[in-house]
Amino acid sequence: MLNVLLQNRRFPLTLSPFIGAWPTRFASKLAGTVASHQAYILLHATMPPSEFPSKFSTRLQRNLQLKVMQWGGIVNFSWSPDQPTLLPDDKTEQCCATAFFTSGKRVDIPKLTLDNLDTVEQALKHHATASLGIQRRHDTDVYLYVCSHGARDCRCGEYGTQLVNALRTEYQHLVYQRNGHVPRTRVHIAEVAHVGGHKHAANLIMFPQGEWLGDLRAEHASTLLQAILEKQSHTDTEDIPLLPHHWRGRMGLNNEEQQLLYSRTTGEV
Repeated sequence: MLNVLLQNRRFPLTLSPFIGAWPTRFASKLAGTVASHQAYILLHATMPPSEFPSKFSTRLQRNLQLKVMQWGGIVNFSWSPDQPTLLPDDKTEQCCATAFFTSGKRVDIPKLTLDNLDTVEQALKHHATASLGIQRRHDTDVYLYVCSHGARDCRCGEYGTQLVNALRTEYQHLVYQRNGHVPRTRVHIAEVAHVGGHKHAANLIMFPQGEWLGDLRAEHASTLLQAILEKQSHTDTEDIPLLPHHWRGRMGLNNEEQQLLYSRTTGEV
């Protein structure tokens, strides 16, 4: 049955203009390396991942992860100087959070605590299950999360930090070139804790589509932003991968579906 479903998926056959940007040696080790998931939830940290210890977790994060993993959710920590945060409370752990779903929907959680954890989790579950099989919404904003968790792996600390700095600089340059006018697709750049796959550093996750990219370097920042700004929509699960030879997978697709989409995009098996 799975093979029949995969054969019937309507993946576009048009090749990406960015396919030839880098060597095909990346293909076999990257496509299909993302665990299947239906939602990605980011707890807003008060410090960047570069300051995290090797294994960083909190009671709130652990409890939420145990609940959402039952329906395909992943919980992680993010940081950006622009994202809202809540200072630690002596009485209870608390934070802001952002969740992305396969529908392309983004949900902002102004305050998450152990007291309201069950209520928030049920709301997130509703969004995740309601996302299945519905038309994806159009969102012109794109959110980039680069793993810069250096204490977990030095490659993430080195390549990830270089990439996120290059993305911020390049995006500011693009805005400057437009005389201060922000592009139609507004790009938000943040850092994230360990996402898995140290050997693929620098790793980047892009929402709302849930695109995972790996083996990125600072010199790829300009091409990546160009590809994002030229793309009409970032909310289609079956769209061709962005930068295919750096493509690890996508939220909403299992490993076999990711590999199939890659093969149909590039013509490589």
